[in-house]
Amino acid sequence: AIQWNGADRITVAMLGLTQRTTEPARTDTLLLMDIDPSHHVIHMLSVPRDLWVDIPGYGYGKLAIPYEIGGPRLTAYTLERDLGIPVDYTMALTFRGFIRIVNAMGGVEVNVPRRLNDPLYPCLTGYAYCPIDIRKGPQHMSGYQALEFVRERHAFAQQDLARVQDQQAF
Repeated sequence: AIQWNGADRITVAMLGLTQRTTEPARTDTLLLMDIDPSHHVIHMLSVPRDLWVDIPGYGYGKLAIPYEIGGPRLTAYTLERDLGIPVDYTMALTFRGFIRIVNAMGGVEVNVPRRLNDPLYPCLTGYAYCPIDIRKGPQHMSGYQALEFVRERHAFAQQDLARVQDQQAF
């Protein structure tokens, strides 16, 4: 990576990783951030993890897979090649890392657009369920609650699209 001077516009791929037990990590969430420090603007694009892409050297598969087989470099290269968006940097964040960051900030204020009730919400480890019920409206969330909010998708008919909307609200 080339050291950033803090002034030039850059594109960062933020990779939210999921990993269960002994499985390799995969991309659960992918955000492309166009950062323009001279105008104090950040544009974000959510890229669906189930997007069908041509993974260089491996053939076609879901966008969740390149991280598993080639880490952040292959993920960035796949994005550049398939979407035509140059990626200057990547940031990979585990669920536990997300929780720690939000808790270090003292939590976050989120206006939840609709109630999220999911009896089949997957626990952080293993394959058991940890039901969630997040009420609609403004509320203060801890790191763990915020993770539940940004990960939830099964309570919606549109699944990933609804999750992207909640991630943007976050």
